Amino acid sequence: MGAAQLQDCVLLLTADLPDGAVFGSVTARSPFTLAAEEPSAIYAVTPLARSRHRPRGRPRQPAQAASA
Repeated sequence: MGAAQLQDCVLLLTADLPDGAVFGSVTARSPFTLAAEEPSAIYAVTPLARSRHRPRGRPRQPAQAASA
């Protein structure tokens, strides 16, 4: 605990001390009961740009008009 205080730590993960115990500016938390989560980020998906390269493989034949 003293080393954590000297390093200006705020949180110390340990199973040897009671969960939530505060010693000065350091809080002892159990790594087995602690849920470390970040808020879910909202990502905006941008549409894919059309490729400037021609596609691979054999070129497609133009569609033929159906004859009657």
